[in-house]
Amino acid sequence: MPLFKKIFSGDEFFCLEAYRAIVRSCENPILRPKLCISRSSKDPLPEGNNYILITPEYIHKKADQTFDYIKVGQEYKLDKYLKEKSYLAQFVPIGEFKDLKNTQYSVLAYDLLGFSNSILPFYNNKFVPDVESTSDSIFEFVDYFLGKNWNKILTKYSWVFETQDESYFWMLENTINVCVKIIIGDTNGIHPYRIQKCDPFAKEFGLNGLIQFKKFVCDSITAIRSNDLPYPRIRPFIELTSML
Repeated sequence: MPLFKKIFSGDEFFCLEAYRAIVRSCENPILRPKLCISRSSKDPLPEGNNYILITPEYIHKKADQTFDYIKVGQEYKLDKYLKEKSYLAQFVPIGEFKDLKNTQYSVLAYDLLGFSNSILPFYNNKFVPDVESTSDSIFEFVDYFLGKNWNKILTKYSWVFETQDESYFWMLENTINVCVKIIIGDTNGIHPYRIQKCDPFAKEFGLNGLIQFKKFVCDSITAIRSNDLPYPRIRPFIELTSML
C-alpha cells in the first residue's frame, strides 16, 4: 500500500471528501494518511511522508488537486463532482451568504448528499414542489424553522400542512438530523455552511428539544400518509412551538 503525500486546495467540503475517499481505500489503518489543514499560505508543509494537506482558505501553488469554489452562475461546475448524478446540479440552491466568516467565496447552501437523499425521491412524485418558485421554497421553509419564525410558517407555508407533499417535512427531518449530529459532535461530511447555519438552533433547543421536533416531523409525515385533516396536523406544531 503506497504512502500518500498530497495537497488539496479549494472548497473545504470537496477537499475533505477527497481525503475520505483515500482513507476508505486504505485497508490497513496504520497506513492511513494524516489529515492536516492549513489556513495560511505561510504555514510550512507537514513533517513526515504520509499526509494529506488541505488548504481551504487559499490555493496552494503545489496543490495536486484544486476544487473550485462554486459561485453564483457557476452551477455547471457541480457536474464533475456529482458525476452520474450531475442532473442534480440544477436543483441545488447556490448563493452568496454574507453571514459567513469567510465571505470571499460562495458555498453550497445544503450539502449534496442530504439534498439527494431527502428531496430527490420526491421529484418523481405528482406532489413535487416547484424548486424554481420564488414565493414558495422548500429551503426557505426550513430556514424559517431555524430562525424560529413560527408565524411565517403558519401564514406563508400553512398550505404545507394541508397537502399530500411530504418533501418539505423530509427536508426538515434531514436538517434536524444535522442539528442532532452537531450536539453529539459527529459532523463529518457535513458542509461547513450547514454546520454554521444550524449550530445556533441546535444549541438553543438541545437534544431533548430536537427529539420533540423530530417526533413532530415524523407524526406529520404519518398524518399526511393517513390523509388526516389539516387542523390535527397544525395543532401539534402550535403546541410544540408555544412550549419552546
